Amino acid sequence: MQTISETTVERTWKKMAQLADAEMQQVVERMEKEQPEIMAFLMAADYDTFNQDERELVFYLGMVVWEMMRQGTPRPQQVSEERLYQLVERTDQMVESLMGESEGDFVAVATQVFKNHNQLNVLRYIVEALFEMEEDDEDTEIRDDMKGLIFLNLKTMVEALDQ
Repeated sequence: MQTISETTVERTWKKMAQLADAEMQQVVERMEKEQPEIMAFLMAADYDTFNQDERELVFYLGMVVWEMMRQGTPRPQQVSEERLYQLVERTDQMVESLMGESEGDFVAVATQVFKNHNQLNVLRYIVEALFEMEEDDEDTEIRDDMKGLIFLNLKTMVEALDQ
C-alpha cells in the first residue's frame, strides 16, 4: 500500500470528528462488514487492562485510522485472523525485548520503528491524538501509563491493514 498522505490523514480525522451518531453507526457497520477481524480486535484488545474510557478511545481512534487506511491505494484487503495474530505476536515480542532496555535504547528502537514505517503519517496522528487527550477532555480518564499500550494496539492494526 502507498503511504497515506498528511493531507488524507488530516481530512479524514476532521471528517470523522464531525460525524453525527447515526453517521458514525454507519461507519461502524461498514467496518464490521469489510473488516470483521479488525473490528473484533478493537473491541477485545487488552479489554481487561483498559478502563471504559480507554476502550472507547481505542475503538474511536481505530475507526478513524481504518477510514484513513481505506483511502489508500490499493485499498486494504480483508485482514485474516491469522495475519492479525502474527502481528500481535510480533508486537508482543518487541515489547518484551524492550522491557529490560535502558531509556536510551528504548528511544532508539522507537525512533527506528517510526523512521522505517510505511504509514508514518497515520502513526503520527495516533500519537498526537493520544497526547492531545489531556488538553481536550477533562472528564475522560485516560491513564498516562496506558497510552503506550493503546498506541501499540493501533500500530498493530495499521500494520495489518498496510498490505
